[in-house]
Amino acid sequence: MRDLAVQAANGSLSTVEQGYLDAEQLKLASTLDSVINQSQFNGTDLVSSTASTTISIQSGADAADTMNIVTSAMTAETLGVNKEIISLNGTALIGGDCYL
Repeated sequence: MRDLAVQAANGSLSTVEQGYLDAEQLKLASTLDSVINQSQFNGTDLVSSTASTTISIQSGADAADTMNIVTSAMTAETLGVNKEIISLNGTALIGGDCYL
């Protein structure tokens, strides 16, 4: 997604070509949200888009040897690639300084 932003900002592309890059970025952000919402291992959600997730795993030889892995709620927005605020076609979608 960063590569798309760099390409869109280099000044050598037409508005139409920037629009193609923007459409690709929108699709990638949407796909990222889908991956986050569907990430599971053995029926356990690995990340959540609404709440932090704690996964307890056995880390030693005994069943009592465990450790917790905690992840924060994760979305395209919290990762800074929200399709609603980033535009690669040279126009800001929210406010005056949100485009790349």
